[in-house]
Amino acid sequence: PYVRETLDRLLEDGYKMCVMTATPYKYTVEVLKKLDLLKYFKFVLTPTEYPKCKRSRRIFFGACRRFLCLPKNAVLIDDANYAHITAKAAGFRRVGVYDQYRDDDLKEFTDINFKDFSELLDYYIKNKHF
Repeated sequence: PYVRETLDRLLEDGYKMCVMTATPYKYTVEVLKKLDLLKYFKFVLTPTEYPKCKRSRRIFFGACRRFLCLPKNAVLIDDANYAHITAKAAGFRRVGVYDQYRDDDLKEFTDINFKDFSELLDYYIKNKHF
């Protein structure tokens, strides 16, 4: 819930977004198209280009290169501690959103975290940044 509303708001406010995933490109794009979410993202980064995916800083630097931005101006929104650990090493700001299927304690690894996307969206609307 509230993922689409969050993406709408971020896109409206000028955020450029991508997907970084361990899922193969073909399946990721297929699902994003089916859910009508692909339009929110400039590109998708997968293990084809970055075999270690979010366990290596390379994928984070690759996203910055494609967006022509510095890591300190980038934000990772993720539910996995390992991704936040790597993103921190790459210089990203980190926003955690809990996933009911994971038991990661995001507080230790994120700059800010939320129980769900409705809470994240409320925070963003009030603060206009992460």
